[in-house]
Amino acid sequence: MSTKKLYDIDAYVTEFEAKVLSCDLAKEGYAVVLDQTLFFPEEGGQTPDKGSIDEKEVLDVQIKGDVITHYLAEPIEAGCMVKGTIDWQHRFFNMQQHSGEHLFSGLAHRKYGLKNVGFHLSNQIVTMDFDRALSDEQLKEMEWEINQAIVANVEIKTGYPSKEELANLEYRSKIEIEGDIRIVEVTGYDICACCAPHVHRTGEIGIFKIQSVQNHRGGVRISFLCGFRALEEYRKKSQIISELTGILTTNQETLAENVVKLKTQAQSLKTKLD
Repeated sequence: MSTKKLYDIDAYVTEFEAKVLSCDLAKEGYAVVLDQTLFFPEEGGQTPDKGSIDEKEVLDVQIKGDVITHYLAEPIEAGCMVKGTIDWQHRFFNMQQHSGEHLFSGLAHRKYGLKNVGFHLSNQIVTMDFDRALSDEQLKEMEWEINQAIVANVEIKTGYPSKEELANLEYRSKIEIEGDIRIVEVTGYDICACCAPHVHRTGEIGIFKIQSVQNHRGGVRISFLCGFRALEEYRKKSQIISELTGILTTNQETLAENVVKLKTQAQSLKTKLD
């Protein structure tokens, strides 16, 4: 028994019909297996899709072998036909992040020989780990080049090459893969084995912005955001800066300077009080 992966065929479709092959009570809820699904499971460092099946919320989606299991709070009768709906905003936001990661990792590998040794995409944070560090200047240059690639709006292609084609193809891969290998190619920037949905063209990524950099296991961990999630984070930071400049009666350019002065004054007063 295997599940047909409809998200491999078209990651932009949001609704589908499927037959319920089984529904069993499990610790996480009711484990439902369909003959086909649009729900991307937790895989490749990425959290699963959100959505519903026959208007019942999908709590989790897992994959084992070729079988994808959907966990629901309510049971569904085995043998019946159901309608599934993907949370498109959640799916598209994830696609923006993952495609942005491929751009950065591909360019880092091509320019500096760095290997991507880890990737984590959740609803709160997006990180990528590399085996060696990059200087601040290199990171700035990389960030600039990634956004130039986004403006160029190059094509992102996905597919399953034949064994003969794979034998002559140089591609990145973090793990040894058995069976059919799905290749994601960002034209002119990256070729990598990947199971996740991606945007069709780099322009859909919107923007790529590094959030933080830290040393990690002899290499470096880079937190970043793309597209609408980067916009949401900018709005939060902009609101905080606006409130602080109002409280301190200053402008954005001298905000840090004023905070340092306040901290120094507070420390001085504390010393005197002690």
